[in-house]
Amino acid sequence: MASDAPPRTDPVEIDSVADGDFGVMKLMHQVFHAKFPDDVAWTESSMHYWQGELGGARFEIHVDQDGSFPDLPVQTREMLKRTAATVPDIRREVAFRLLDLAKDWAAGTELPEPTLASFEAGIRFTAINTYEDWRPTLYFEECEADFDRTIFAGHVIEVRLDVEGAITEANIAG
Repeated sequence: MASDAPPRTDPVEIDSVADGDFGVMKLMHQVFHAKFPDDVAWTESSMHYWQGELGGARFEIHVDQDGSFPDLPVQTREMLKRTAATVPDIRREVAFRLLDLAKDWAAGTELPEPTLASFEAGIRFTAINTYEDWRPTLYFEECEADFDRTIFAGHVIEVRLDVEGAITEANIAG
């Protein structure tokens, strides 16, 4: 018999650092539960991550070692600042890469067929996550507030970059 996961807790701020490149970065802690194949019970896990704002969107750095954000490598800082500065170009490229998929999802619905311009205008940058490999993942969501008018039915667009900031993949997540 399947059981529902225990509720996820809200993140708790446990520290903050004023950073010259990114402003105030907050060290957050969050508890969640996971169930792996063949597990009977939910396992409690937790994560620490640094959170701030970059380019008008939420920015998170997930690291294996708690508290290591202030020691971010210089090249990683530069890559993240460059990424934030190129979000409009990245959004344009994502719209180009996913336009055929957006048309497929819109087909057979009452939604108008998206054009490159309407699709690009209809997605907004919402977050950057990066992990120990320092290859960022960007997230975009559709701007439409009415769920019934979104092409991808609430799924986010996940964009993976290499350490130079080039798109390696763009797809629909979860």
